[in-house]
Amino acid sequence: MGNLAYACAMARVVYLRAPCVLPAPAESAGLSAYHKKYYNTALGAADSQRNAALFAQAIAA
Repeated sequence: MGNLAYACAMARVVYLRAPCVLPAPAESAGLSAYHKKYYNTALGAADSQRNAALFAQAIAA
């Protein structure tokens, strides 16, 4: 269906272009807000408050 290595590389490029430093790796709320602001955009469907729990699950995994 797709190329995961390419998708990961392109996501990294998006984050490299963001003007702010990434939050700490264990900060689920900060990472979720960063994702919403710099990857999903203000008009995107992501909800940073709701997704913080999903980020926490991914960090714990």
